Amino acid sequence: MAERLQFFSKTIFCVNQMAKFLVNKVSEDGLIGETTRMDEILHNLMIIGPAYKEGFLRMVEETNLPFIVQICVCGRFITYIEMEKDLSKGVMKFYDCKNDNDLALDNAKIVGDNWYGSYFFRWFMELFEQLKPVYSDNYDAAELLLVENAGVVLN
Repeated sequence: MAERLQFFSKTIFCVNQMAKFLVNKVSEDGLIGETTRMDEILHNLMIIGPAYKEGFLRMVEETNLPFIVQICVCGRFITYIEMEKDLSKGVMKFYDCKNDNDLALDNAKIVGDNWYGSYFFRWFMELFEQLKPVYSDNYDAAELLLVENAGVVLN
């Protein structure tokens, strides 16, 4: 398992003021957004930053695994990114934990349950702890834009 985990990197990236991340699903409370559309995921990676997108895609290309997972901070969101090596499928989820420990623990459990349990749980919580002191400052740095047809926004 340690060999597999070397391809997951821990990063915090700052986004430009009022970054708009495209999603095709938002939870009823508006705290979780998700997209599984590759054009939206690639767009969102560029919004995080060209260097981030380039580095992430390089990781995908160079891995000997069938997929790459990354968790990072984007504005007020802890962002989970998963992409298959051939770029055919992926998911990008944005979690707004509202600077609430219980909500962060619940979201970290969801992420951990989908993967290697404690490793991803701890990774998520480490980022949450790093985000807590700047949550208010980062609140307006990013928002989720629910789109039915990303082509309208991306073109």
